[in-house]
Amino acid sequence: MELPSLKQVDDALAKKSFAEFIKQAWPIVEHATELKWNWHIQVIADHLEAVANGKIKRLIINIPFRCSKSTLCSVMFPAWYWLQNPSVKFITTSHDESLSLRDSWAMRNLINSDWFKDLAGIDFNLSYDQSQKRFFANTQGGYRLARGITSGATGHTAEVLIADDPMNAKKVTSDVERKTSIDSFKNQFMTRLSPPGQGAAIIVMQRLHHEDMSGIYMEDPNWDKLIIPMEWDGEQRSKTALGWQDPRKEIGELMFPEYFTREAVDSYKINGSQFIASQLQQRPVAAEGSIIKYEWLRTYNELPHVKKYSWSWDTAFKTGDKNDYSVGTLWAECENGYYLVDMVRKKLEYTALKHMIKSCYDSQASSEVIIEDKASGQSLVQDLKRFTHLPIIAIIPGRDMPGQKSERLEIVAGLFESGKVFIPEKAIWKLDFEREVTEFGFQPHDDIVDSVTQYLFRAMSNKRKIRITVV
Repeated sequence: MELPSLKQVDDALAKKSFAEFIKQAWPIVEHATELKWNWHIQVIADHLEAVANGKIKRLIINIPFRCSKSTLCSVMFPAWYWLQNPSVKFITTSHDESLSLRDSWAMRNLINSDWFKDLAGIDFNLSYDQSQKRFFANTQGGYRLARGITSGATGHTAEVLIADDPMNAKKVTSDVERKTSIDSFKNQFMTRLSPPGQGAAIIVMQRLHHEDMSGIYMEDPNWDKLIIPMEWDGEQRSKTALGWQDPRKEIGELMFPEYFTREAVDSYKINGSQFIASQLQQRPVAAEGSIIKYEWLRTYNELPHVKKYSWSWDTAFKTGDKNDYSVGTLWAECENGYYLVDMVRKKLEYTALKHMIKSCYDSQASSEVIIEDKASGQSLVQDLKRFTHLPIIAIIPGRDMPGQKSERLEIVAGLFESGKVFIPEKAIWKLDFEREVTEFGFQPHDDIVDSVTQYLFRAMSNKRKIRITVV
């Protein structure tokens, strides 16, 4: 039996594995740039392969700039997919049609290369009577249509839709520009998927705004999210059918240090906190929404002398996916400020929540247990006062503190800015706290903020001798 040649082995691997295809096709597509393999390329390849085999139908890829996302997703992936099924139809779009045409032409050149022709065999060729930058087809019924995001794709359908950089970074702050692009994507492109409601859709982009194309689908469970920040922030934000986990362990560890060195990454930070949060870290926060700035947060490792402890509770009684959490924060008032000692954040039914509040107090007694005396909190205040000896303090929004949540946060913001609020350096919930407090108004929940502002407003009120109702 004759053993296969090395070329035959390479060809078989390239057909079977998209990652291997990338390695072999790279010199053809990026002939002037050496391929530096990194784990992010492998994980993107794995997820695009999952799109091809039907395991993933809706995929968001958020990754920093200059990570070869267009080469991988818009040039090589459709070409490799045609090796699996040459009848597949693609529609691709970008915020600027010239970008979509650029990648379409690069794919066409790859398919016309001797290497690809040899790999595909004689049964697969381009139809030269339908071979243009905007549209080209193959002899097996597949085609690729390239359009700008506002151009639409009327008259065509596709099994795969790829939106690569669908929003313009220079215009994304405009509500009108964002709405125009998003509406076009939803109504002019997603409706072209065939069969209707099926097919595969891919959005690949760096985050630009909290309400950008990726942002509108972040809470949609039908979309798999592959999110890769430039620096590891300690939180696994990706949720995909492959169950992938970011391999980094150390806070601040870079995504691609062989290419994006520490010096290079730090040089980008001159562009400001919004640029860092969005285009580097893939977690944008609107500038106008940052009541509490990230740089105002202070941490501690050991508590100084404590004058008194306080529990502050924001309560909710429903446990559905879209319902709020109940949050309890334990605070220590010290000579130089207010120290967050512990935090509990769970979705609990009424009885379980009542037991949780008592259990937390039993584990760390405090001078006061603050509960908002409104809606869900009213019955809690009554029951805990009647059946326990907890030092309950009921606070009524609109009377004892401002009714508007943003106004409360603005009032206590001075405590953060002046370095009077401290959070434990090694708390497992530290990232949840930081995210919700610094991204207030742009997160799906604000229960941590409610608990925090309730306590801090009361602490400020005590110093100013402002009346708080004690039940």
